[in-house]
Amino acid sequence: MKTTSILLIFGIFIAALMAGCSSSNGGGSTSNYYPHSNGNSWNYSQIATLIGTAESLTVNADPQVSTIKTTFNGTTSIETVGVVQILKQETTIATAVSTTDSLVLANDDGVWTYGTSSAPSTTGLLMYDFPLSLNKSWTITGSYEGTVIGQETVTTDAGTFNCYKIQLTNNAFADTYNSITFTDFTYIVWLGDGAGIVKWSFTGAGTGSYVFPDPIGTKTGTFSVSLAATLTSKNF
Repeated sequence: MKTTSILLIFGIFIAALMAGCSSSNGGGSTSNYYPHSNGNSWNYSQIATLIGTAESLTVNADPQVSTIKTTFNGTTSIETVGVVQILKQETTIATAVSTTDSLVLANDDGVWTYGTSSAPSTTGLLMYDFPLSLNKSWTITGSYEGTVIGQETVTTDAGTFNCYKIQLTNNAFADTYNSITFTDFTYIVWLGDGAGIVKWSFTGAGTGSYVFPDPIGTKTGTFSVSLAATLTSKNF
């Protein structure tokens, strides 16, 4: 089941992410809501669910629980872009551990992602347009858009945080999850004051195939997926 690729789209885990230092303070600034010092790390608990119908058969897969650790882990350089930070992500499902990363540039104006260490890009995706304010909208890339839809207080195992609630939507970009292609999805990310990403959710609809136990085998159909994650601890 493919969980890490979904997070990499918005940099969570999202997925959220830097190379430059931010000097602004107060309001919805990068320094307050996207702390990105080298060595900063976050731990999350995530639950993924998949439901749907495949050739008249009902799919209601058992929820998948995973833990995710993200860490700003040094820097690298991209030609024409400059120095960017490496955001390492470790996802654990049962005893299986997968490791990925994102290349991030953050400054007073926003947070951009530039692909991964193995596949860097010279074109950045504007994940968060700082400073944040209620109802502010921006284009991430193409039809992929971000909007600040609220301000909320969120309580997690790591503490209680004043958050901007950000909606990231796309009706054209495709991603796969367990051999199913989703072309219509919505992310909600909560950025907490002094904490960064403290919570996220993802919902998507798509078509594809699902593997049932023998003797049924693989069937095609329509599905919906949801992810929900919250911060359990951070080291700063």
